[in-house]
Amino acid sequence: MVADQKNLAMLKKRKTQKTKTKPRTREAALEALEELREQHGYDAEKLAGENEATTRLLLIDRILQLLGWELENFNPEHSLSNDPGFIDYLVSYDKEPQFVVEAKKRGTTFGHSLRVNLKKKSYKLNYIRTAFGPTVNEVIEQATRYSESICIPYAVVTNGVEWIVLQTIPFGTQKPEDLNCVYFGNILAPEAGFEFFWELLSKDSVLDGNLANYFSELNVEFSEFCRIPENELGEIEWTPEKEKSLYLQELYDYFLNEITDESRRLMLEHCFVSSDALDQYQGDLRRILRDSVPAYMADAEDLSPDDRRCFIPGGTGDKKGRVILVTGSVGCGKTTFVTKTLIEARSERRLESVFINLIDETKGDPDTFKKFLWDEVAKGWKERFPSAISSKVLKKTFSRQIKALREGPDEDLFDLDEAAFLKRRSELLNSLIDSPEDFLQASWDYYSRVEGKGIVVFLDNIDRASEEYQKLTYAFAHKLARKTGVTVIVTMREVTFFRGKEFGFLDVRSDDKVYYLRSPDLVQILSKRLQYAGVQVSSEGLAEGKKADY
Repeated sequence: MVADQKNLAMLKKRKTQKTKTKPRTREAALEALEELREQHGYDAEKLAGENEATTRLLLIDRILQLLGWELENFNPEHSLSNDPGFIDYLVSYDKEPQFVVEAKKRGTTFGHSLRVNLKKKSYKLNYIRTAFGPTVNEVIEQATRYSESICIPYAVVTNGVEWIVLQTIPFGTQKPEDLNCVYFGNILAPEAGFEFFWELLSKDSVLDGNLANYFSELNVEFSEFCRIPENELGEIEWTPEKEKSLYLQELYDYFLNEITDESRRLMLEHCFVSSDALDQYQGDLRRILRDSVPAYMADAEDLSPDDRRCFIPGGTGDKKGRVILVTGSVGCGKTTFVTKTLIEARSERRLESVFINLIDETKGDPDTFKKFLWDEVAKGWKERFPSAISSKVLKKTFSRQIKALREGPDEDLFDLDEAAFLKRRSELLNSLIDSPEDFLQASWDYYSRVEGKGIVVFLDNIDRASEEYQKLTYAFAHKLARKTGVTVIVTMREVTFFRGKEFGFLDVRSDDKVYYLRSPDLVQILSKRLQYAGVQVSSEGLAEGKKADY
């Protein structure tokens, strides 16, 4: 009875105490873990008894804190509006729930799990249920129920020393028992993989999306499609009707093969751009471009070159961040379509855009490539808006940081020496400009507030890079959208899209919008252009030299 009262008092103190910790570095966290090891030893089974229930909860508190979570970030025994139970811990940040932690109850432990010969980190949830038995199953079911109740897809089951991280809500057609989970074993043991533990559950890692990204790759589900035509049919041969073959063969021999010749460029100008006579064919061309949706990309929204106004999302300026994929066959006009759409929207002052062409692949390791991408976007923004790095705008953009500097430890010095403050402010602004992530996030936030317009970043020619760089670019697009709230558009060939899905690097998130740009009917388009060329050749007003070019 006395022991129960003592435990109850400790738990009440645990709920009411204020955090004295600050966000930890990885090194400081490891030192704190060593202190726990010295305090509790490596033997996890000594925490298995009923009298050690309070110790287990306090140990969970300490581990969450060394991971960078402050006590105000996790709410012990959080009640649910639609469930009679209580969540042991609801770990949140800025009032946004991140994951659930369910601790083993009084008098129950992981049982004989310490003797289970688990050598790797990830296992099917069904295997974990079998290996640990019914007592752990009960806690997993409870954590899953609580997660589903508040729509959080991640949960942790722990007895204080052993930690199991779960994805509780499957995506697509997956079943819960088919999902993989992560088992860390005895976190107090010397051989525990703390580096991975930190990368998955530390506060900075979770807020950066590491937890979500890891499970999206661990439990990736590939979209189904029927088949890729070129794989099914082989090389497609074009055999037009006999009466057309003479004209088309001549077109291929004398037009397409010599299209880059300096003396032939006037022909392009007349056929496609300059002459008002082309207007009469535009209606026919638009009707030709109304293609059918390919069955193998059922999840994508069908798009034609005339749908430019429908393409730009209405919420571009809502700062929620989104990624849009535009795919289609080679030569269907993906780059032209997106470029025209953004230029049109920019001219109507509906949004602002930055174009990044990745046709020239950079070399180096992943960190070098990520830095290259950030630098390219920052460079594009500065070129588009030189005023963004003017002193006047920078002081408004980073007013919060400047205020913190002015009212910081050197406030008295700055009161006596204004020049010292101006020098330090200049150094601060230069350092912020040199950090693309900090600069873009603050600059775009200021721009959207002042101008009231959204921002779109267009990453073109992603499929010209290697598969590894394509993966990094797609991950970068999501990080850019998440950190800055902008819309990121990525174009890629349909074959690249399918290969990426097949091999797992293109794990399209549920919030991604995928558009399939329909390919025009080449035969009909060439036919229309030949008709136009024929009209021009027979025109009396056309000079003889130009007729020869046609």
